[in-house]
Amino acid sequence: MKYTRIESPTVRAACDDLLSYFCGRSDFEVNPLTSGPKKSVHFAWQGKDIYAFIANKNWLLWYFRKPGVTVGAFTFGAVQGAFPTAGFTNRKDPNVKEITLKIGSPAEARTIMEFVQNHPGQR
Repeated sequence: MKYTRIESPTVRAACDDLLSYFCGRSDFEVNPLTSGPKKSVHFAWQGKDIYAFIANKNWLLWYFRKPGVTVGAFTFGAVQGAFPTAGFTNRKDPNVKEITLKIGSPAEARTIMEFVQNHPGQR
């Protein structure tokens, strides 16, 4: 089985920045996973996977997951306000609703980290 490899140096740097940030926080658990050819990293807060990303060749696909709303870490409205280009996934089950955002640079990764740091649910 061939796994996706991040080919873009700027995306690799964004990935490194995100992993360093979340690994440095004692309130998050970082869980790398593989599923078929995809590699993902899930970030759990209060025992719930609230963020994740899937590594692609030229971008990271970031997920704001429904459990984040459930535990009060953020609202989907706050996510949409902070990231106007983000969109809901096409899942039919509203219990697994997610918002995704493509990350292609360290600057875009920093906007994620700033959202996590500054959002009231994360204090």
